[in-house]
Amino acid sequence: MIKILFLLIGLQMLANGTDLTEMRKQLDKAANDSKVADQFNDRFKDLNEKTAAPVLLGFKAISEMIQAKHAFSPISKVSHFKKGKRLLELAISKDPNNAELIFFRYTTQVNVPGMLNYSSNLKADRQLLVNFLKADAKAPKDADLHRRIKKYLVSDKPGSATEVEMLKKL
Repeated sequence: MIKILFLLIGLQMLANGTDLTEMRKQLDKAANDSKVADQFNDRFKDLNEKTAAPVLLGFKAISEMIQAKHAFSPISKVSHFKKGKRLLELAISKDPNNAELIFFRYTTQVNVPGMLNYSSNLKADRQLLVNFLKADAKAPKDADLHRRIKKYLVSDKPGSATEVEMLKKL
């Protein structure tokens, strides 16, 4: 029943103009532009953690982590990162096999400094993403997400040469 509710809320958000491909493009821009990062973060400021679709909660989490990247103060950086991490883990707890959410966590864990101690899911997340690409290879349900994950995993350092070659063929 709860999963149906999340699905309906997510579909309602998509019907109301929330386009995941467009949000991903804005996310890409936000990573390198603090003004776009602020706009991206503002987009999710009224999102309710308890009722939001997990994928939208994941985008809110990533918007916080991007704020950490652009923050000047170390205290502000850590605060944004911790908030983003908490939101992302909450989103994943609501939808643990969602490839988008796992991709958010994986890319974050690959890129954050080791002193933040956020790398315990790297191996399992990478395997889940590889499995997603394999299962989704013939007819991707979300071609943009499929392409993004594949591109990242092929270029990512933790992948073995054999795995990378297999991914290139998908």
